[in-house]
Amino acid sequence: MTFAARAFAVATLSACAGMAMAQPVNDNCATATTLSSSGTYLGTVVAATPDGTSSCFDTAASPSVWYKVTVPSGGNAKTVVFSTCNTNTQFDTVLSTFSTCGGAELACSDNSSTCTSVPNASRISTTVQPGETIYCRVASKNGVTGTFRLVFTIQDVQPPSNSGPDVIVGDLSDGYYWGAVGTQRAYSIGTTSCNIGDTNLLWIANTNQHPVIGQNLYRIQNNRFEQIGNSWLKHGFTALTQNLCATCSGQGGAVLGVGCSDPYVASLNGDQGRLGPRSHVNATNGFYPYPFTAPGAGYIVPPAAATTIGRRMTVNASDLFRAGAVYVGESQYVSSDDAVFQNTTTNTAINGLNNVSYRLMNLTSNQATGSFALPGSTVRMQPALKHWQVVDPTVVVNSYDYMDGVIKCRYWVGAKVVNNNDGTWDYIYAVFNLNSDRNGGGFSVPAVRTTITSPLHYRPLYHSGEPTTFNDFMVFNNSNGTAGWTAAQTFAQNPNAGVIRWGTTHTFSLRATTPPTTGSATLSFHKVAGTLEMPGLPVPSAGGCPADFNADTIVDFFDYLDFVAAFSANEASSDFNADTTIDFFDYLDFVAAFSGNC
Repeated sequence: MTFAARAFAVATLSACAGMAMAQPVNDNCATATTLSSSGTYLGTVVAATPDGTSSCFDTAASPSVWYKVTVPSGGNAKTVVFSTCNTNTQFDTVLSTFSTCGGAELACSDNSSTCTSVPNASRISTTVQPGETIYCRVASKNGVTGTFRLVFTIQDVQPPSNSGPDVIVGDLSDGYYWGAVGTQRAYSIGTTSCNIGDTNLLWIANTNQHPVIGQNLYRIQNNRFEQIGNSWLKHGFTALTQNLCATCSGQGGAVLGVGCSDPYVASLNGDQGRLGPRSHVNATNGFYPYPFTAPGAGYIVPPAAATTIGRRMTVNASDLFRAGAVYVGESQYVSSDDAVFQNTTTNTAINGLNNVSYRLMNLTSNQATGSFALPGSTVRMQPALKHWQVVDPTVVVNSYDYMDGVIKCRYWVGAKVVNNNDGTWDYIYAVFNLNSDRNGGGFSVPAVRTTITSPLHYRPLYHSGEPTTFNDFMVFNNSNGTAGWTAAQTFAQNPNAGVIRWGTTHTFSLRATTPPTTGSATLSFHKVAGTLEMPGLPVPSAGGCPADFNADTIVDFFDYLDFVAAFSANEASSDFNADTTIDFFDYLDFVAAFSGNC
């Protein structure tokens, strides 16, 4: 194609694209954008027209756009949440939901009180039944236009009536510093459990029918989320009948009664004699041998606890007291009757998915031994990984589930991309295994026509005699269009390889020469064959000629048309200059690349 012909094509298609830009594709309810997985979605009301209204603020004359979600038939009811609670939204939003286009409004949100960091943001949470569709309208206030980021989550609802025993961490109450030995320091965290189900939770001492309690410590700094500490598991004994989360039924002792709460202060959760190995516990079904001091064949016999730091939440001093770092404590309960109870509506065991909560921690280098207060409040039924997104709203945090028989198992993944402004991008992924006994034996992302350097793997410290191989890091591979890490040894070679075990987070990072696009990562299991696909994450885009938008190795009209379509639909792939904002500069940059034949 001659330069003159190409210039004419650019001018013609630019005009067409300009007309497409005039109106977002989801400008009205009938053409609502379909959302299927949790994630953060870029949108705009620039050039949008009014369609619909809202009850919490008059937006009948305001530009608006639409999204829709359909819950699959035959599955579980879902809690669907739409939120603009992030600093990347450029205007005051109003959200409203409907069951049909033109139908009655289900809910409306303006300046949600749940979003303290962004006063003008909105948030709506709605329960949607299997087979039903819900529509969300994003409108501007007073006609102001701009771009926004819609945070969308879809997850199973909390168990309905007849939900069985359901233990959660109602509060991380306090901290305790035990002292230091050499370069390591020991802490513990107090926890208060709540039974939010409608059946008593077993709490029988001196058997394997009581909860075990894990404690973790994380650091958020320099765009990274890393687990820097973990404890062995506190074995519960004698439940009390307090009322932290609800009104207690009065049942205690060998059970945690319906609505009841039970506190363990930090010093008690750090009692070395009650701390057993994590490696004894199958977090999927909650089984563990008892007593943990004599577990039988196939399990380690715990060595004596080292003075001061043994079995407690042990942290390397070099990982602490860093300027600008945010430290987050986390606790998780595992109990067999909670883990295996099948919801009577779905015949699926999901009560083990809400057993982790977190709270910020203030740690100082001159801390005296003893108890100390924790700042802020506990974030219930969410992993500490979610706080990475609170600190940095550009972080993507998604959950991914699979079924192990009737039990639902879950991994959480957080992802952050950093533009180094030198033609490279850093991709950081934190993978948290909530309750998978299969363990994560590998993690990979696409790497097509891009140069990969600086691979890093950060994993938690195993200690006090846990059999997990101490220095067994995963092996990095970059071939056949995929970059990632795999276990150094198979399960058959070493069942105790340093893989992503339950209640732990591994952080992976690499540097690529291509900007991000939305795609899928892949987690491979270690204990059994199989993989878990993880869509909706930022991954390196395919390299090569920048104007070869459809990556067919030929720059032609189809690339231009495909880009125009993606740009008009505000798809992540049209962020051509990779500045995390889809705007006319992306269009101009693409035109320049296309005109110059790369």
